[in-house]
Amino acid sequence: MKTAVRLVNGLAGCGVKSALWCPRLARTISSDPFTEAGHRVRRFHAFWPVARISRVQREQLVAIGGNLMSFDLGWHLWRASDVSVIHCHVLNRVAGVGQFVARRRRRPFVVTIHGGALDLSTDAHAQLVRRLAGGIEPKILS
Repeated sequence: MKTAVRLVNGLAGCGVKSALWCPRLARTISSDPFTEAGHRVRRFHAFWPVARISRVQREQLVAIGGNLMSFDLGWHLWRASDVSVIHCHVLNRVAGVGQFVARRRRRPFVVTIHGGALDLSTDAHAQLVRRLAGGIEPKILS
């Protein structure tokens, strides 16, 4: 998180205005490093499209960011008037929404991978798969 705040602060110092979009949270947080640094954070509705998993499994998905889906994020990104680049810090569904909008708006799309995606250990991968054990997840056609 500190790296992302430094990135946004550095861009602001160069005259680049960043629009920060994050999932709406179920609970109120006591502090947000972006708002504390003077940046506006906008929230979108998101959910985990996995049925028949336990509350504990769902909480584990929340803890690691899971594989969120959002129908209104695309709408927000589409309506933003001064977007020159869409930059995402997650993969999977939310990145797919960002990529779709970027492609349709003919804007560059950038994903920053902070580790884990390419160097995930066998044990960590198995743990992620267990979190969804017994769940039903829709298959999305590309």
